[in-house]
Amino acid sequence: MKIKSIRHFITGILCVVLSLICLGVLIVNGFSIRYLISAILLIIFSLISFVYSFSVKGLEEEINESVDERDSFVTMKSGHKTLQIANWLFFSIVMILILLYGFTKFFVFLISAITLCAVIVILLILMIIMNCYYEKHE
Repeated sequence: MKIKSIRHFITGILCVVLSLICLGVLIVNGFSIRYLISAILLIIFSLISFVYSFSVKGLEEEINESVDERDSFVTMKSGHKTLQIANWLFFSIVMILILLYGFTKFFVFLISAITLCAVIVILLILMIIMNCYYEKHE
C-alpha cells in the first residue's frame, strides 16, 4: 500500500505513541478511567488517520488541482507582505524595548529585545533558504 497523505500517517503514528503512553501510565499508576478512555479514543483516532493516510489524497495534490496562476501569485504576494509587516513590527518593538532598557535599566527589556532580534535573524535565514529552494525547484 502506498502512503498518499503523509500528514495523516504521522498523525496516526503520534496517536499510537500517545495511546501507548496512556496505557503505560494506566499500568504503572493503577486503573484510572480517564487514561483508559484516552487510550481508547487515541487508538480509534489513529485507526481513522491510518485509513485516511492510505486512501485520501495529500494536501499538496489537492491544492495543485484547484489553484491557478493568479491564486498562486496572490498567495505569494500576501505572504511576502505579511512577512514584511511582521519584520517591521518586530523591529519597532525591538527599538522600543532598547529605549525602555536605556531609560529604566531593567534587564527584562534587554532580554526581550535580544529574543526578538533572534526571531528577526531566524526569519531572514528561513526566507533566504526558502528563496534558494524555490529558485531551484520551481
